[in-house]
Order: sequence, then C-alpha cells, then structure tokens
Amino acid sequence: SAFASAMGSFSKSILIYIGNSETDEDLTITRKSFSDEITIIYNLLFQAWLEKEPSKFNIPTVEALGYISNLLPKDKLEEELPKLIPGILTLYEKHEGHFSITECLCRVLEIATEIRFARLKTMMDNLLSSLHQQICLSVDLSKHLPTRSQIAI
Repeated sequence: SAFASAMGSFSKSILIYIGNSETDEDLTITRKSFSDEITIIYNLLFQAWLEKEPSKFNIPTVEALGYISNLLPKDKLEEELPKLIPGILTLYEKHEGHFSITECLCRVLEIATEIRFARLKTMMDNLLSSLHQQICLSVDLSKHLPTRSQIAI
C-alpha cells in the first residue's frame, strides 16, 4: 500500500536523521518527538493489517513495521513485542524465505535487544525454531530475495 510505503520511508528518514552525528544542530528532534504519531501509525498498520488479515501479504506494510517499531516509545514497544514478533514469524509460514519479513524481524529484534526487552528470552524457542526452518529451506539461487533472506538469517 502507498500509505505503508510512505510511512515506512518517513520512519526510515527519521531514524537516519537521528542517527546521523553530523546533524547535531537540532537536538529537539528525537524519537520522542514523533511518538504520538508513530504510535497511531503502528496501531493502524499492525492491528488493521497484521492481526486481521495475515493472509494478505503486503510487502510495504512489513517493511514499514520494521522502521516504525524502532520509533515507538519504549513502554508501547514492550507492550507490543509479544504480539509483533509472533506476528512476523507467522508470516514465514505463509511466505517462506521472503526478505522483507527477515529484514523487518531483524529491525524488531535489534530494538528489542537495545531496550533490553526482558521477555525476549521467553520467546527464543519459538523464534529460533522459525528461523531454523527458514535456514533449512531449499533455495533457488536464481531468485534474489529468498537467497538474500537466507543469508540474512
């Protein structure tokens, strides 16, 4: 969807701006600056799409969720991670080896590790099992995205 793609690009741009050490000129722009808007966007994309229509695989939405989750306030992220990570893993069952899923999962796990999400340890068995299944898939080397996904895992 165009909306998801635009919000993913917007979130990615914010993360790049915040992460760029050369842009220290404006210290008023932080992750918190966009927390209300990002929470609304996350709720719209995750709850309206991933929870209600997981069979409709929408690449821009998956990609956007990876960036948006990095901008969520810590308390909201901790609340959502127990639903978000299994939701992403469920996509692997229907769309094996898709790079967008792996990329999104990677971003979500990076932020979960960064904030020291305590319940991540309890999710490891399910997470590792899903990733093991993905890495053991037979991949057609002529197809670029499944190959990239397997390398990323």
